Amino acid sequence: MFFIKDRFEDNPRLLIEKFNKGYEPAFAWIRNFFWNRLLFFAKQLLGDEGHAEEIVSDNFIKLWNKRADFEDLSKIKAFLYIAIRNSVYDFKKHSKVVKNRINDFSSSLEEYEDDALSLMLRTELLNEISKEINKLPKKYLAVCKLIFYDGLNSEEIAERLNLSVKTIRNIKALAAKQVQTVMLKKGLLLIALVLFNLF
Repeated sequence: MFFIKDRFEDNPRLLIEKFNKGYEPAFAWIRNFFWNRLLFFAKQLLGDEGHAEEIVSDNFIKLWNKRADFEDLSKIKAFLYIAIRNSVYDFKKHSKVVKNRINDFSSSLEEYEDDALSLMLRTELLNEISKEINKLPKKYLAVCKLIFYDGLNSEEIAERLNLSVKTIRNIKALAAKQVQTVMLKKGLLLIALVLFNLF
């Protein structure tokens, strides 16, 4: 019996079963599901987009080679975050820049792991907030993307969209209220407020 990859979201057990057996569309679904947040995570740790993409790609290959070992998506996510964290650490540790400036390296592995754990949390929250922003009505979405992704203020957005600053602030307030409501229901609002100061 054949299943299209879009059905995997509603049937995680089937997804893992197919993935364990080497079904490539299942692997593609997992890769697409995690790619953006893991690339963001690697770029934030590394500060180098080109090498970050290479590291994320390499660790998806590792995941594929170990595909029979995973029971659910949460274990896959944990594996990928830890593997990428370790790969970035190894890359930094062995790079010429780090060797020449060893005293400036964020010091011990323990400190690095604390930073990486904090960034993992931020990345997952960012992913949740991003999903909610993308569900907003179109009239809010353009404004929110400019605030959230491009870091523009109300005056800059008003100029770009040829709207009044008051209109932008009203849209921002209404959109923030909608996202806050959803985050509150998920028990994530306080953490989001502390980490991102978004609203």
